[in-house]
Amino acid sequence: MAKLFTLIFILAGLGLIVLGVVRFKEGKASNGWTEVPAKVQSAEMGKTRKKSSGYRYHAHITYTYEVQGVPYTGRQVGLAGQGSGSQSHAQKLLKQYAAGSSVKAYYDPARPENAVLIRGVGSSIWVVFVVGTIFVIMGLYLMLRGLMRVAAAR
Repeated sequence: MAKLFTLIFILAGLGLIVLGVVRFKEGKASNGWTEVPAKVQSAEMGKTRKKSSGYRYHAHITYTYEVQGVPYTGRQVGLAGQGSGSQSHAQKLLKQYAAGSSVKAYYDPARPENAVLIRGVGSSIWVVFVVGTIFVIMGLYLMLRGLMRVAAAR
């Protein structure tokens, strides 16, 4: 049972690290995306309960834009965590991207249906790396501790 628990810790940590790398690369790539005028159709506050106390707030923003005459609808604020966090952060985004306002969106030239309002990597992406690293370290610690117990028992 302890071996399974240790393996789950290591695999979960590695999974989080891989997810962080993928989201980081996507966020960095968005810095080179093409700017296009957009119109915000709706902007609403959403919230989800955290496992710990309190809530995580989300800015749900829908916007429209055109690429070479083809209309698109976007819902991504950013690729790497820029659209959620504290209530004040979400309110700031809702004020910045109010319904009916004209804004700039940035789309992926290879996939014009993929667009964001905020390019780059958000600071919350680092939480994924830190938590993943902690899980891997804890898993390795538990594995080494188990191996030491086995060696001491011989």
